[in-house]
Amino acid sequence: MVEYLSCCGGEFSASHALLHKFGFGVIVALGLGAEQSDLALIGQIHIQTGPNAVRLNLVIRSLENRPRVEYVGGVGCMNRGLFEFKNWEQAAALQSRLAREIVEELPPRFRPRRVCGIDIAYRDDRGFAFGAIWDMESEIVVASSHISGKVEVGYVPGFLGFREGPMVVELARKIARSVDVFLVDGHGRAHPRRFGLACHVGLALQTPTIGVAKSLFYGREERGNIVGPDGQLLGKMVETEGRTLYVSVGNLVGLDDAVRIVRSCIVDRDCVPLREAHLGAVELRRAS
Repeated sequence: MVEYLSCCGGEFSASHALLHKFGFGVIVALGLGAEQSDLALIGQIHIQTGPNAVRLNLVIRSLENRPRVEYVGGVGCMNRGLFEFKNWEQAAALQSRLAREIVEELPPRFRPRRVCGIDIAYRDDRGFAFGAIWDMESEIVVASSHISGKVEVGYVPGFLGFREGPMVVELARKIARSVDVFLVDGHGRAHPRRFGLACHVGLALQTPTIGVAKSLFYGREERGNIVGPDGQLLGKMVETEGRTLYVSVGNLVGLDDAVRIVRSCIVDRDCVPLREAHLGAVELRRAS
């Protein structure tokens, strides 16, 4: 359920915020009288409820060079500006700028249950995306969805978000109301500009998102950690039977919580939501 707040004048008003079901949301305007098409994402809100009042904790961020937002199914979401690709130099600069917007903590009192893994298989310039929703309590796949379409950006290491992000987000939006956390087959913070595919997707969806990769892309392995050249902790390694998963934050989740969630999804050495997503994407490609 998405809640709305409204107010008027210079105060923070109800029609200007979109609040997700777990009490975390996106400020899309702040009493500026903007038209919907002109709304700009300017911050995030945490909600604390008490016996007599609701307290809003605002984290206001700069409007400068921010992507616009649009309403999609009642949920605030960034438009294509987030995935705008002109050339590699522009794309790298956009990644570096957006990396500052990532939040590395779960929303308050958030207790995830349903985790969706998403993967894409390819044939030439056509992608086949599949999402599998795993219930961590019943330990079964409870739902799935898929889409296919043309991919506009070629594959270049470090820029996977521009290639896969739009399709992953389109699929995720179809099933977002049934999902608490998304797992993406790729890296998040473990990236040269701290903004891999999982960050791209997580920022677009404003939903907890985790990067789970099968190989190391950036940084070095050090006692179960992924460490950057400057010594910064970028991610953690999750060992299964004869296999290593490289886990890093996408958005709206802390690293320890990300590892805990991924471990909860492992059965017989596989991360089930991503395994089922991979098998589904391959079958979708085969059947096309």
